Amino acid sequence: MDKSLRGSAQLLLWLIAVALLLRSWGIGFGLPFTYHPDEHQYVECALRFVEGNLNPHKFNNAALYKYILFLEYGLVYLVGRCIGLFRSVVGFEALWHTDPTIFCLLGRFTSTVFGTATIPLTYLIGKYTYGRRSGLLASCFLAFTFLHARDSHYAVNDIPATFLATASILLCTLILQRGSIKHYVLAGFLTGLATATKYSAALAIFPLLLAHLLSDPPRLRDIPAKLVNRKLIAGFAALGAAYLIGSPYSLLDSQAFVRDIRLLSVRGATGFKGLQIDDVSGWIFYLRTLNWGMGYGLLLVSIIGLLFAVYRHTKKDLLLISFPLALYLYLGRQVMFFARFMIPALPILVLLAARVLLLAISRMPLLGQAKNSVLAIAVVAILLQPTYSIIRHDYLLTQKDTRTIAKDWIEENISSGAKIIAEQYTPELSEGMYDLTVVGTMGLPSHRVEYYRKEQFEYLIVSSFCYDRTLLDKGKDEARHSFYQSLDAEADLIKAFKPYSGPTKPPFIFAQIYGPATALSRFERPGPVIKIYGLQ
Repeated sequence: MDKSLRGSAQLLLWLIAVALLLRSWGIGFGLPFTYHPDEHQYVECALRFVEGNLNPHKFNNAALYKYILFLEYGLVYLVGRCIGLFRSVVGFEALWHTDPTIFCLLGRFTSTVFGTATIPLTYLIGKYTYGRRSGLLASCFLAFTFLHARDSHYAVNDIPATFLATASILLCTLILQRGSIKHYVLAGFLTGLATATKYSAALAIFPLLLAHLLSDPPRLRDIPAKLVNRKLIAGFAALGAAYLIGSPYSLLDSQAFVRDIRLLSVRGATGFKGLQIDDVSGWIFYLRTLNWGMGYGLLLVSIIGLLFAVYRHTKKDLLLISFPLALYLYLGRQVMFFARFMIPALPILVLLAARVLLLAISRMPLLGQAKNSVLAIAVVAILLQPTYSIIRHDYLLTQKDTRTIAKDWIEENISSGAKIIAEQYTPELSEGMYDLTVVGTMGLPSHRVEYYRKEQFEYLIVSSFCYDRTLLDKGKDEARHSFYQSLDAEADLIKAFKPYSGPTKPPFIFAQIYGPATALSRFERPGPVIKIYGLQ
């Protein structure tokens, strides 16, 4: 190995190590309480698989990540059974209700590993398309991309799907260069696994098709014949097989699968549970997401890189831009939009940024020998904002959540047996200690305060993760906000727990219900504002 290759390998290893640190610091946030609202969907389903029935029954999320967790939990159970920790599957599952720490940590660390492993994949895509320096710089950019690092802490499917989609695109670049049938099969197989992890990852089929068409560009009239090709057919066959391996009950329980896919389609067109996630269109929402998720410097250079790739439209350019553009076009037209949906585009976006930055600096003859210094300064300037966001985010995760602080205060200051009504995203009080009723995020405003008093509730607990939401139905939204405003006049505010200091509340975005996202410097800890009202 020559000196330059050795140096590249060492730098890549350092980037991987730093990325792993940034994606694992604070990974135990909230535990033993499960504050991330989506993790339970995956963990509970994986635990049910341990009983022997592998049908997920619900298909609102693809199944492969749940099966991965099932294999991990099964291994933990077998080891625990051998050393006498568990006597039965029932006892093992019961641990989720008493202390879910091991299950959440395994799921979160799985995402951390997938997130970190995406760094070298990004390097390889860059190496095979624009050169080793572009690959190294792209992997550096991804290692310090806030949205990618943030969501690598969570036991959900977005980061594993991103890894698999990125791996598929890597194989597509090899199809473009070499055209071997094994690359078709591997690219199709990885696309199938990505789709079985998150349905939107099926858009990785576009790089596969383009790699095939661009490897030997046909005339327009010959495209249909070009598509009937044994290599491409083998790739599609591998895609279908991999999908069914990762989500077999899409076929075995096709009625439930079709039902849930239709429901997802309806939500995409009409919104998520009647919520207005943001007051802008999906096209603007995802640009805003990338702005805080990448930092405005890295986003700006990525957009320039994307536009440059469109302008140049070489085979490599068209192959790479097809996936983030397809994802953006698909997501932008929907009403149900979440920040995490755009994560699979990040590896290609940072690669386009790396390529155009290197190209721009190389074409500045006046810089002379100072080009490397200018590049280093530019990289530091670009990464300053997202690096701060990652460090601040990870630090916040190590601080006690407002819900945990509120739980401690309640159990010290409110007598056991008290009748309490609370909405979601409030403290998880000790089971059996109180006469507790928990209602959904829309539940409390369905009645006036006087109703709860007549029902002899002594305390009412609300969360800003509920009252800061906005409904698409303006009439219902005004009624909700009117209810929350009436609390201060019609009930006694006994105690409030805030995740920030000072009188001014930081702006709320929906992504904050999963973890710290924006205005990070203004927060002192994770969690919503918790307010406890007395009704007697």
